Amino acid sequence: MFEFLYLGLAAALVVILSAAAATGLMRWRRPGEDRTRQIALGIALAAGSLEVALLAGVLLDSIKETTGELFFQRAHFAIFYVAFATLLYGSDRVASNVLDNDRNPLAPRIAKRFRLALWSGYALTVLVALWALAGAGSPSASPGQGAPHVPQQPIYSLPVFYSLVISAIAMLALAARLRKGSEWPLLVCFAAATLFGLLGSLREAAVIPSSGDPVGDLLLAFGPFTCTGACLYASVRLLGARVSA
Repeated sequence: MFEFLYLGLAAALVVILSAAAATGLMRWRRPGEDRTRQIALGIALAAGSLEVALLAGVLLDSIKETTGELFFQRAHFAIFYVAFATLLYGSDRVASNVLDNDRNPLAPRIAKRFRLALWSGYALTVLVALWALAGAGSPSASPGQGAPHVPQQPIYSLPVFYSLVISAIAMLALAARLRKGSEWPLLVCFAAATLFGLLGSLREAAVIPSSGDPVGDLLLAFGPFTCTGACLYASVRLLGARVSA
């Protein structure tokens, strides 16, 4: 029952994220205002990166008994760090192109400083997480007992948390600045997507304690993840509606 539900929820999420990414890419390839096309590409990159992370997690989990937990953790999170860097890049494209419409002469300088801080912070979180992953398994390995047990630690997910928190803050700050302008609904949906993703990630990393029921824990993670996909799809559809209007 658990495996069936897990694979079913993962498949549904893949469909939603694929729809969001495909819609964003089609909007990007369509002739039109370059700023709008770049926003669409940013949303597509965010959706595609989450889909890659999801598929990698499902695939590696299915072969974990063969590869061992240590390989699973290191390969799993290495892929995650690249995927969530792509999500952050997508968020950056959305934010910077929304700021391009800001008449404030300081907006370009603000965007440049924000981008520098954004990527410096992400690089730092990746270094900390990689340091933790490099030492995983070695101290706790027991002689004569085969591969060590390597439980997932919340610190491994630090770059994931960072990218989602920063993306949410940036989108909410821009939404507040625009004060219900034409791009306000899109930004709110994107922010909601990252907040739902953060909630699911906190459960996956066991920062949110287990309910004691495997099915309940699965729903606590994949429920928010599904909302993430739906919000990303809504954001790119709202961009299309804004352009049509």
